[in-house]
Amino acid sequence: MIERLGSTLGEKFMSSMASSGGHSLWLWGGGIVTSPDGVTWTAQTSGTIQTLSGITWSGSEFIAVGGVGVLASPNGIVWTPQAPGTNMGLTGVTWSGTRLVAVGTTGTIVTLP
Repeated sequence: MIERLGSTLGEKFMSSMASSGGHSLWLWGGGIVTSPDGVTWTAQTSGTIQTLSGITWSGSEFIAVGGVGVLASPNGIVWTPQAPGTNMGLTGVTWSGTRLVAVGTTGTIVTLP
């Protein structure tokens, strides 16, 4: 799998992965790649200049974070910027079952809307 991605999308670093059950998303070299089946992968345009480093599925949408950016998408293809709630760099995000929590540089921990 990694070899296939490397040959298709270039030699880049995979930093995070999330799945909605219907689609898998990987953050690959700071960008987003999606797959409906784990075999065919498509690079997506996020609309941000931030290098994305964390992604999660909340049960209704994907949330990606990186730098001082937060993006939301229902399908992994169309992304909408969200308020990050901080000016510190965000590096990871998770869904607790009731809220989104992002972590970042210098001990930053924020809940996202």
